[in-house]
Amino acid sequence: MIAQVTYGIFFKNLRAMTAIVSSMFAMVFMLFYEPVFTKYIALDRGWMDEKKVGYVLAIGCFTYAFGSPLVGLLCSKLQRRYITCMAFIFCSISLFLLGPSYLLDFPQTLGFSLAGIGCLGFSVAFLFVPLLPEIIASVAEAENLENSPFLADKASGIYNSAYGVGNCLAPLIGGGIVGSYADPIMGFQMCCDIMALSSLGFCGLYVLFAIIPAHLGEKKRAARRQSKLLIDLAPGSDTNNLTIEFENNRNQLGLNESKQDSLRFSQGR
Repeated sequence: MIAQVTYGIFFKNLRAMTAIVSSMFAMVFMLFYEPVFTKYIALDRGWMDEKKVGYVLAIGCFTYAFGSPLVGLLCSKLQRRYITCMAFIFCSISLFLLGPSYLLDFPQTLGFSLAGIGCLGFSVAFLFVPLLPEIIASVAEAENLENSPFLADKASGIYNSAYGVGNCLAPLIGGGIVGSYADPIMGFQMCCDIMALSSLGFCGLYVLFAIIPAHLGEKKRAARRQSKLLIDLAPGSDTNNLTIEFENNRNQLGLNESKQDSLRFSQGR
């Protein structure tokens, strides 16, 4: 198992790489505004005293901390990749609010920016929480590996590296975009709009490179399981040689005989 789990299998897996890049962009979307936000909200806008800006920044951290456990519960109800896709859309809405958006001509009020920060923390929680399990699952399925500590350790290392790269890029991107405009207010608004559109665009890429390949892969695996099951059930097969794989195929195809017997018994009564 140790020899099989290498960093190379993550980089060759399209689903895993999409999740890794997603974690990097999620960090960019969350932190790009922090180097210029104090100046924007306190000096350029004059909405509050500089000493109180820290309370505003804490709103996003609080909603992130509050939302993360909820995402864990939601992952038991919905596939992780769909949660990530919806999170990119929610993140885009949050960034439009944060500006407030110049392109959408939102009202220029402090309330919109505060709502944007709160929603952004919540949406980024929906991005980060499912990504590490998605990286592990995508590689385990593709390479027929067990979900072992060795696999989890490698996945966690790559995941945190992407997190760190996002931390490095976020202030550079945010400061660069805002600084390219002569008007700092318009620069911040356009920066948020650009990030919001980028989040929408990345949502489309995530569908293309993660959701669609995963869906096609599931259909192929289901077809292989069904084919193997038909071979195991074919006349003349040695029932004494049926393996655990046969049992897994039968269970995954929903042919649990005990449940079917119970259903027939209850209907007979």
